[in-house]
Amino acid sequence: MNKKIITILTGIIVLVGAFFFYQHSGKNDLKAEHTKYLALINDNHDFDGGIKRLETLDTDEGQEIFKNIKTEIKIAKELKNIDTSLDNKDVDAAKKSLEKVDTLTVDNTFDKAIEWLKEDITNYDKAKKEIDEDKSGNISSIIDKYKFNHSALKAKLSEKDNSTSSSSSNSLSNNNQSSISDSENIP
Repeated sequence: MNKKIITILTGIIVLVGAFFFYQHSGKNDLKAEHTKYLALINDNHDFDGGIKRLETLDTDEGQEIFKNIKTEIKIAKELKNIDTSLDNKDVDAAKKSLEKVDTLTVDNTFDKAIEWLKEDITNYDKAKKEIDEDKSGNISSIIDKYKFNHSALKAKLSEKDNSTSSSSSNSLSNNNQSSISDSENIP
């Protein structure tokens, strides 16, 4: 009789253990997926892929496990907006989106991606200030001092170099033009 009770209790314990394992294994899978999706954004800077995959976690079960999933998706979309703005040379729009991210952020989930994007904005501002204050016209060396993750920002700063040199060459060519028209006779 004791053997039957022990066998029944052991069976019940195994079933309860299996049930809890089954219940928690799904949560662990979702947490592992969530970590991968955040890595897409933070480490690989794949904002589109990260957003699409985070949105798959916006379910009842996902919201139960990740209380801030909707906020994370909003932040990820703003990070994508910043990235797109920097690719399109629109630093002001990127700064506005960064302000939105700062107001939405409740933890350090996206700190790596935020820092990566801020680095470009900061470097752009520093380089632009140096270029504006530079009298030597050596814009290329100023740009080369800074690291840019978005080459469009480097190109935008280089445009200042081209516009400065083209305007100075235009003024030189205007100064070299003769004041005598073609129809006038030269004695």
